[in-house]
Amino acid sequence: EFTPRRRQDIDFIFLIAEPGAARQINPSLAYLYAGDIPVIATQDLYAGKAQPQLDTDLNGITFADTPWLLENRNELKNQTQLLFPQTSATLTRLQAFGVDVFTLYPRLKLLEESGVTLYGATGTLRMDTNRAITQELSWAKISEGLAVPETQ
Repeated sequence: EFTPRRRQDIDFIFLIAEPGAARQINPSLAYLYAGDIPVIATQDLYAGKAQPQLDTDLNGITFADTPWLLENRNELKNQTQLLFPQTSATLTRLQAFGVDVFTLYPRLKLLEESGVTLYGATGTLRMDTNRAITQELSWAKISEGLAVPETQ
């Protein structure tokens, strides 16, 4: 007699999907006896605004995104959203990029000379040996339908 079970050779699932398609993953995994496999996703998973009723099916999924999109207590972000109201996560990430460019420009020499790290709207920014700016995103996990930044 066959007993349904999940494969044992999978460590995690890497998910590249927008919110609508991503919401189908956890219920499908639970149906296939694989609900205990960790799911790590790209930033495309998160629509950029709190939608707990819709996003409860994303619970437990870990993803990386810009701090600008994940934090709610940023005065500059709040002012920017009042001036440019929109619902798109892509546009919000673009605003964060603009804030970082404005912040980085006067500090380029400092970054180049001392290897300073700058905590910007798009993540942790550094200048590498090729004088390129590298970015490290912040990690978050969906909990009760909300994106919750993970502490480091």
